[in-house]
Amino acid sequence: MDVNADVDDTVALAVLVRALVATATARVRRGEPGANPVSEVLRAAYWRAARDGWSGCGVDALSGRILPVALQAQRMVEHVKTALDEFGDVALALTYLDRMAERGGGAERQRASAARHDDLTGVVDDLIALTEGRR
Repeated sequence: MDVNADVDDTVALAVLVRALVATATARVRRGEPGANPVSEVLRAAYWRAARDGWSGCGVDALSGRILPVALQAQRMVEHVKTALDEFGDVALALTYLDRMAERGGGAERQRASAARHDDLTGVVDDLIALTEGRR
């Protein structure tokens, strides 16, 4: 997962992680067994995520199928929708996914910044502006 320089993305990601934890906790309390993915599939999923990022495809750790990351993110939101509803965060999560679909993840954004500038100073300047909330 990219490190988010954008404050809005960081907050939205934290909201999704909280919803994942709340969903998993509720399932454990109900006595439901958790997923038991094969370790090789998890390693493949990590590798694809690091290589392809948001704009690529990744391995679904539960099915082993290679799917677009955007589709996997939509499925994740559906999986945690009850928790997102409980915390009032559905709109925030959906807006985050829309932003990611529109502009890509942090790595894609940094590559685009590098393409606009002649050196890494411009990329760092863009990251500083994002972190400060100046877009």
